[in-house]
Amino acid sequence: MTIKHKSFKNPDEALAFLEELAQDKKYIFRGHSNSEFKLVPSLQRIYNAEKRPSNFFKKPHDGSFNQITTLLIEKFKNSLAELGLHFDGSSNLEWLEYARHCGVPTPVLDFTYSPYIALFFAFDSVYAEYKDDAPDPVPKCENHENCECSVIYAVNVDELANIWTSFSHRYTETYTKETVKSNFLNQPDDFKFEDFQLKFIPYPSKHNIRIHRQQGCLLYDTITGSSLQKNLDSLLERHRGEYENSPAAFKIYIPQSYTASIFKKLNLMGITARHLYFSADAVAQDIKNSFNYEI
Repeated sequence: MTIKHKSFKNPDEALAFLEELAQDKKYIFRGHSNSEFKLVPSLQRIYNAEKRPSNFFKKPHDGSFNQITTLLIEKFKNSLAELGLHFDGSSNLEWLEYARHCGVPTPVLDFTYSPYIALFFAFDSVYAEYKDDAPDPVPKCENHENCECSVIYAVNVDELANIWTSFSHRYTETYTKETVKSNFLNQPDDFKFEDFQLKFIPYPSKHNIRIHRQQGCLLYDTITGSSLQKNLDSLLERHRGEYENSPAAFKIYIPQSYTASIFKKLNLMGITARHLYFSADAVAQDIKNSFNYEI
């Protein structure tokens, strides 16, 4: 297994492990409130080219993620203009980020450099019906099946770059392996919507205040949902041979019975919805989350 699965008896142990990974500076983190969720971008969760008509927003397309993403961004721009709303984006990447954080389905996965912020998203909107002194739930989670856990993915970016380089070279040799790896890791100067592409975007644009607050980074992924890969998890499992110095990723399970104590810790750190989103809706979300530890 090249995604290493880990469970912890209490949230303090989980936090200590996450902090150790964060010190390495090679890991990015993503939280899921459901342990069965895979690493799949929002567009691929709802779009299946084989089951969609050939016209999308009354425009023909070939079913590629390149064309679908272009049509979605175009529709988003036009709809904003119709409402008199303005966004000062000047590049594909800026518009992709903005559309993504407004809820438009895109071939992008959000990650964060902070394990604490990933922990917030792993437990946001989880309403546990049990107390912190409940019987130890960890034995139920040892096989990671039917357990009531939130999870945090910790992905080693360097190892993912090696996997992608090896994987892409099986299908195309347009570029050298060194160029493929460099293109994956470095901030793009001229970002284009492309099919069969995996691209790490380490720095958000200046316009995306929300992702700055969330210490975020992005992974552009148009291989997930193709005939080659169902999800990023399956690509990470290709971690073999010369690149097996360390796991490509960890999937860390934390029982939701610890929701109250986790929110108390995050509140002390100032990691709340209102600080991460800075909106009235986020204040309302914090009030909902407070039912886990204030009531």
